[in-house]
Amino acid sequence: MRKFGILFFLLIFSGSSALADSLGANFSRLWKEMNALGEEAKNSLMDPDRNRKTAMEFFTFRSPRYIRLLNEAIKVLGVTEASEYLDHINNLKIKNMELDEEDTELRRKKVAAPESSWNPLADTRKSIDKRLATIPEEKAMNSRRIEELKIQVRQKLAERGVNLGEEQINYFVVSAEGEELARLTNMAANMKSLQTVMEKELRSNPDNINLARIYTGVYLLSLEAWAQAHDKTLEKIREYREGAKKYRSIAKNNLDEAKRNARGSSAAEKAHYERIRSMNEKTIEVADLYIDLLKRRAAYLANNKKEIDRKIKLARGAYGTIENGAAFIDMVNAGFDDFSLLVDFGTPELKTIYDGPLLNAFNEISWKIKNEK
Repeated sequence: MRKFGILFFLLIFSGSSALADSLGANFSRLWKEMNALGEEAKNSLMDPDRNRKTAMEFFTFRSPRYIRLLNEAIKVLGVTEASEYLDHINNLKIKNMELDEEDTELRRKKVAAPESSWNPLADTRKSIDKRLATIPEEKAMNSRRIEELKIQVRQKLAERGVNLGEEQINYFVVSAEGEELARLTNMAANMKSLQTVMEKELRSNPDNINLARIYTGVYLLSLEAWAQAHDKTLEKIREYREGAKKYRSIAKNNLDEAKRNARGSSAAEKAHYERIRSMNEKTIEVADLYIDLLKRRAAYLANNKKEIDRKIKLARGAYGTIENGAAFIDMVNAGFDDFSLLVDFGTPELKTIYDGPLLNAFNEISWKIKNEK
């Protein structure tokens, strides 16, 4: 049955190949995989017990089948042409951090390294200095490549109707929750493309009840995946807020200790404690800004989730009774513009974080929150 369903989708879809081609190479994969998932999910869409585990699922510690389908839909919808660029950016960021660690380790080794050695593999002062001289250029090359990739990310998303500024792309790259926000943005772009093609197909086949019902099912599945992705992001944001609070507390303890130790110290020691004080004050400032930003980010997404839940109810109510393509188009168009960028970046905290010295602290605290180091 599944093979027939997929074949049916492909035959119907062949009339919109030009539009599909204009949506990029990713769209062919998206279309096939989402329609295949829609075929698998069609008997569960109206099942009131779809989110409950069967006895076998309970004993094998698996999620309910429908939840597994939603998780698969999140993966399918969360990938665009921009995704690989964002992954590459993250890998280059990690590489630069590794280069910083290598630089530190080499400088530590250099203190006790011999001037020369009969062993060509041994670390000598000369070999260490040679390697240290190449690290800054490697980092600079990686940083230049990151900036190039950011431009490509913006271009790829713009092609799909999602327009981001430089600051917004930077936020994806730097912030702890950037991966989750990028996934939501990718899902928005992909859902918009799916709806565009489905609308064109149904305008060409307005009386095809089966096609309207099939597309309503795919639409409903994507909405439910979209809602679940919001829940996952909200849970992550809660974790990141707790992480920011933890590192704020550490910085506050460091600051208080520096203030205590500075009393009665020498002028040279006081200068040292002042640097410690300044660094921790910046961390506290960034943590406060970030905690508030995450709080409002969560409120925004939670409010948007309510809108999605209303659309899900409408789509589920229409699934079994929809009569023609026009009815589906009306249902989709009622909220079509909602599938643009659904993350509000218009916050004063963002510009403040990007100001000078605070950016380094934001980079550090975001990395620690994300990786728990």
